[in-house]
Amino acid sequence: MRGRVWLVLAAMTLAVAACGPGGPSYDDLAAEPVFATAMPDATVIGRGGSDPRGTIEGDFYGFATRLYALDEDAGAVLAWHRAAYEADGWTAVDHSPIVMSDGHFSEYAWQRGERIIGFGFPNRDRIAVPPGYVNAATVYEISITHAPTE
Repeated sequence: MRGRVWLVLAAMTLAVAACGPGGPSYDDLAAEPVFATAMPDATVIGRGGSDPRGTIEGDFYGFATRLYALDEDAGAVLAWHRAAYEADGWTAVDHSPIVMSDGHFSEYAWQRGERIIGFGFPNRDRIAVPPGYVNAATVYEISITHAPTE
């Protein structure tokens, strides 16, 4: 009898665990070729993200972020990324659901299928920029997440 109780508890645990948001993992998103698209000479100065998870506040899809720095005008950086994404079949959309490192949502976003790329220029006063990059002309952040279509 005790064995059956443990078997039922194990089955219930697996069933509840399987009820999470699903979707790709942080590693899967970070490995997307478009997420590795960066303007030449840009240096990765930060990374972040999360696997999909369920919390008391609800389910969250996985996401990945990268923070870059380079000595280039912000307008040129945006134009370069816009051209690269759109040439690869990504379509501009109104927003990305991922909050940037400074607590604001990305100013720009593109979608292809069930993936959304967010792009923005975080407020430097609200993020930790490594000492060697404090004087970089531009700091920008890219995010990628899963956005199922219904």
